[in-house]
Amino acid sequence: MNWYHAIRNAKLHRLQVAFPSANDCELVKLLTRDFGREGWLWKTGPKNADAYRKRWFTLDYRKLMYHEEPLSAYPKGEIFLGHSSDGYSVRLGVPPGAKDQGFTFTLKTPQRWYTFSALSAPDRDQWIDEIQKVLDTPLTPQDHFTAAQLVRKRNAGIFGTR
Repeated sequence: MNWYHAIRNAKLHRLQVAFPSANDCELVKLLTRDFGREGWLWKTGPKNADAYRKRWFTLDYRKLMYHEEPLSAYPKGEIFLGHSSDGYSVRLGVPPGAKDQGFTFTLKTPQRWYTFSALSAPDRDQWIDEIQKVLDTPLTPQDHFTAAQLVRKRNAGIFGTR
């Protein structure tokens, strides 16, 4: 039981640092927040001719991470989800010239368009809804910091592009 309390205490401290103006009652509600969504999706590479590859996706607030397997320790890649007023959007279907593989949707960021395919129409719609909720939420100073960290990782070549 001590390890459980130690983890909660560490998470609370991290949240206090990240959100210094929030009160502890607000932060305690975030302690048990799990991922917004997890599951298998197929994702293409940056070129229209790239094949779809099956990846395990995890939506952790503004970070959409993908792994080769659900229990992979490190993500193969991370996508920052900014605000819709900054050029981020999600929609049904694929961009012109891209391959359609069934239950597809497209995430547009200022850097790139990502094309995904879900297992079913309801699964696709749930992914779109969860991502749209994030895109509709204004960015906090902590979100800007997260975005800058991801850009540094991408520029350093830590994450692949597939």
